[in-house]
Amino acid sequence: MIALVRNVMTTESNGLTRLYFECGVLEAGGFSPGDKVEFRVEQHAVVLLKRQDGDSVISKRQRAGWKEPRPYFDRKNQELTRVLHARKRIDIIVHEGRIEARLAQSISLWEIGPDSFQGAELKRLRCFSIPSGAGIANAALQDTGLYECVGGVDFWNAAADTFRLNFGKSGVTLWSDIRHIHSEFVPQADVAWLSCECDEFSSLGRSYGGSISNLAPHYVRLVNASSARTVIIEQVPQFYSSRSYRQLLSLLQASGFRRFYETMIDAHEFGSIPSRVRGYAVAFKDDIDFEWPTAPNIPVRFRSTIGQVIGRDWEVRGNFQPIEGTYMSQILAKDGNTNNFTAKHNHTLVSLESNRMSAILESYSRTNVTSSYFLHPDGNRWRKFIWQELARFLHIPSWFQFPKWMSENQITQLIGQSVDCNVVKAIGGEVAVSLMKLELGKKFQSAESYLQEKKGQLSFLF
Repeated sequence: MIALVRNVMTTESNGLTRLYFECGVLEAGGFSPGDKVEFRVEQHAVVLLKRQDGDSVISKRQRAGWKEPRPYFDRKNQELTRVLHARKRIDIIVHEGRIEARLAQSISLWEIGPDSFQGAELKRLRCFSIPSGAGIANAALQDTGLYECVGGVDFWNAAADTFRLNFGKSGVTLWSDIRHIHSEFVPQADVAWLSCECDEFSSLGRSYGGSISNLAPHYVRLVNASSARTVIIEQVPQFYSSRSYRQLLSLLQASGFRRFYETMIDAHEFGSIPSRVRGYAVAFKDDIDFEWPTAPNIPVRFRSTIGQVIGRDWEVRGNFQPIEGTYMSQILAKDGNTNNFTAKHNHTLVSLESNRMSAILESYSRTNVTSSYFLHPDGNRWRKFIWQELARFLHIPSWFQFPKWMSENQITQLIGQSVDCNVVKAIGGEVAVSLMKLELGKKFQSAESYLQEKKGQLSFLF
């Protein structure tokens, strides 16, 4: 089984192709600093093998913030250059103890077919994520016991490393821009989870709503390659009024998706402390009736507080700073032309007793008025919530891990990109019920037809 596929462009150094196996690539294949390896140039590929009698050694790389060195391997020579040309895209295919690099194949926008790389069919609903981020939505679905993650694609190394750490044993990690990953690497799936690009559609992003990303064909290309018959889409509300979303829907319809359902959900209504309004859509190829989950009516007195979520040892975690004389004092004094960007409106400082806070953003580590920070009970100090606390706010499963080498800021970014797991589980449960009803109906009809046929045969014989 493939552990990881990395699509990347080769570089050039002194007229020779430079092939660099990044830390995450080597770790996915079980390589460590100091391992002996054989580096072999074949007719159409370059192969790295872990061998006790190998004539090369995996190097080590150490950077600030890493707790321990990580492996890397770097080569350039004439023989390599004849097989892999400089400034060309390659696919690096990683197995346990073996890495193969070959020229990337040209993609087809309308190819629909099963995969040829993954192993035996799984019994739970198979989920493939495009793009995957760290894989937190997949973790929420898998935590229901109804889904199994079979793969995900993302271009950010921190996201790919985190995804592989959590799902490397059950699925393939595709480390690539979705525009370049070939369909042959895409695993078979029942459900595709799409978290489409959002910067251009967010009110905090570069623009507001109308631009076109041109990624819809690639999303649908990968959905079709996975043979998924159900798609779940999650994104900021503005995305659903954009041309990019209309392109996505039209291509899904052309691919045979018949039923579409849309809604807006605030995670706070599903018991979470952070407010996080997101749009969701579900598309089915089959003629399926689907109902969105209903938010529970939780009285304020029964809602969890920040103190209950972060636990009793909050005072020994994080780094409290004085409000006076720091950037926080400027934020708290900010007026703005509207209430949207005032500290009071955005719950910038929250206490142990608070049961509501702002959405956790990718930019959380950069102190800003639209995020929430922890106010010490003395009223004079504050600190950022650490990533473990942010993970609890979003109900990320306790088994979910982040790489040991990763910095606090990178983990916070990945959490800020993710979704509230309470909402994902609720939607995932409803999708599973709809799909199960469809399959049970098919099996019942098949069994009934069989019994009727047998009954007819018996009456004919006697």
